[in-house]
Amino acid sequence: VQARVSKRHANGEVHSKGGTFTTCDRPHPHYYFRASRMMVIPDDKIVSGAAVMKIGPVPTPLVLPFGFFPNKKNGSAGILFPAYGDGGPLGYFLQNGGYYMPLGERADMQLTGDIYTRGSWALKALARYKVRYRFGGSLNLSFNNRRNSIPELPDFQRTRDFFVTWTHAVDSRASLTDRFNASVNVGTSTNFQNNFNSSTLNYLSNTFNSNIGWNHLWPGKPYSLAVNLRHSQNSATKNYDFTLPALTFNLSRIFPFQPKLARGRWYEQIGITYTTNFDNVLSTTEDELALDNFGTLSRRMRNGVKHSTTLSTSFKNKFFTLNPELAATERWYFRTLRQTYDSGGEVVVQDTIPTFRRNGDWRAGLQLTSKLYGMYQFRGQRLKAIRHVITPIANLGYRPDFDPRLDVYAPNDSIVSTYNPFDGFIYGASPAGESGTLSLAINQSLEAKVKNSKAGKDSTSATPQDPFRKMKLLDFVGLNTSYDLLRDSLRWSPVNLTARTTLFNLVNVNFGSVWDPYAVDTLGRRIDRSERGQTGRFARLTTLFATAGVELKSRKYGQ
Repeated sequence: VQARVSKRHANGEVHSKGGTFTTCDRPHPHYYFRASRMMVIPDDKIVSGAAVMKIGPVPTPLVLPFGFFPNKKNGSAGILFPAYGDGGPLGYFLQNGGYYMPLGERADMQLTGDIYTRGSWALKALARYKVRYRFGGSLNLSFNNRRNSIPELPDFQRTRDFFVTWTHAVDSRASLTDRFNASVNVGTSTNFQNNFNSSTLNYLSNTFNSNIGWNHLWPGKPYSLAVNLRHSQNSATKNYDFTLPALTFNLSRIFPFQPKLARGRWYEQIGITYTTNFDNVLSTTEDELALDNFGTLSRRMRNGVKHSTTLSTSFKNKFFTLNPELAATERWYFRTLRQTYDSGGEVVVQDTIPTFRRNGDWRAGLQLTSKLYGMYQFRGQRLKAIRHVITPIANLGYRPDFDPRLDVYAPNDSIVSTYNPFDGFIYGASPAGESGTLSLAINQSLEAKVKNSKAGKDSTSATPQDPFRKMKLLDFVGLNTSYDLLRDSLRWSPVNLTARTTLFNLVNVNFGSVWDPYAVDTLGRRIDRSERGQTGRFARLTTLFATAGVELKSRKYGQ
């Protein structure tokens, strides 16, 4: 508050003439109200006469005949004036009218409502809270009672909608071991479509997601625990997905065979990682969500436990790097599918049996990598050298056949059906078929060392610049394919050739192509004959693409 002439009274009130008041803290504020006279009551309010708002020295059309402005440090309670308008079929309305109240220094609340002349109404409650360096969040509850048209007319409709929005975040400085965060958006699917007081973002959104999560770390230990409650809904299809709960226990990589004093033995570098997941998922629709339908919904829940572990190590010498790996997955289910043959009706009957069943699989892999460097130097002054880097990679992987499918026999011992007892379960089942794959890849890069034109121009620099700089000619050139050792035909997979580079430090260019070494028949199906034997070409081109992109930056305003 600034004034030309002010008088302070014994009760602390300040009466001023020709003054200004603003929330800008500059000596010459960017915006302010200029009033003919005003009265400042400390820790209460500011009462002004006629005032005009100015932005700098420029007056605006916003003129107030008088004004009452709260002037309390902790905020003040008061009435929130509603907005009015025409809601079409709902009639005229008053929106967002209500009452605001502070709840101390850490929270506040506002209660608002909407009312329409044709009987529709809405109630909303918004509470916000914040404890400095601890946590903060907000809770928003809304309920809408919509009456469309007149009850005596045939097009009369009445709908009730609600929506709950809750956000909660813990400050990173509050705890080093525990984290609790919440983001809840749940309610009826037609809430924002039936509400004229909705934002454009909510009105156009078809999906709403929620997640309440708690994470715990054990200090000095390699494991952690995460608990999450998730929700997802589609307002168009009215489908709901709940995960109540999702538990994840994770053990980061440890070296169980490594002593306190390393001796350099090969087994000391064997590392183990382990993860356990438990998920309980319910998929349903909005019409089925009811307390009296809880028994049916509980029987439709899909749950299980999955254990995943990986055993890996690395061997290095001057030329090669060898990385063996062994991974295993174990799935536990508390129910299973069973099919039986009904000889009376001559049909196959499927039942869900509440029993414990396990399903597991494992795979082994071996990766061999190396790097080859080539350098060619020039005698010229602008181009000093070109370096070529080749990285060959070979992967050998094996997975046994863990096909869990079972046969259903008729009384005459003939097979009438084959089924998977874990069909549709949350973690699926072990893959069928034995696999032994050899993957081959060659990655290359090409870069040059050229004269640095900027070197020597900046004489004020404390550190002298290198007279030469590196320039990438080809960022990446990759060639990869695979060979299945256990298939009886078509063992080679198509060859992928990709490349990436940057032209003039401005244009990013990407190239990709797929080449198939096998020929096709008249229907376009791959056959066990080489393309070279059929047409004389080395391979058959099936896919080709190229992209170019430019990134523009302003020197004045940065990126």
